[in-house]
Amino acid sequence: MNESSEATELELYAENESSIYPLRQTIERSLVKKILQGVYDKRKAPQAYSYWIEEAAKRYVREFGTADQPWHVLFPADVRREVAESLTKSFESEWKSGNYQHSVDELTAKSDLWRKRAAALRVK
Repeated sequence: MNESSEATELELYAENESSIYPLRQTIERSLVKKILQGVYDKRKAPQAYSYWIEEAAKRYVREFGTADQPWHVLFPADVRREVAESLTKSFESEWKSGNYQHSVDELTAKSDLWRKRAAALRVK
């Protein structure tokens, strides 16, 4: 997917802003949980990322923007949606590659129910 320059800038900023990284971790843990529960919806997943992207857009404008240009003008909804969809595709690709095993292990360590769900998905 060819991202717009605004979307690329926002995505790079979000991925490199350590102060909001815990929000991304929470979102991705939640998505892993939804996969294990069997209720993951790829059409709804970008909405989860939208909260993180919105926060990144606000911080970007505070750091680099001007007073006359609000965050939602610099990064309009279609740009934020583009980034959220890109992040969702990346998450799904990483999941298929097995790169969220640490989240699965964390969840399965907490209960037998999660262990059974992970086993049903053949996630070790």
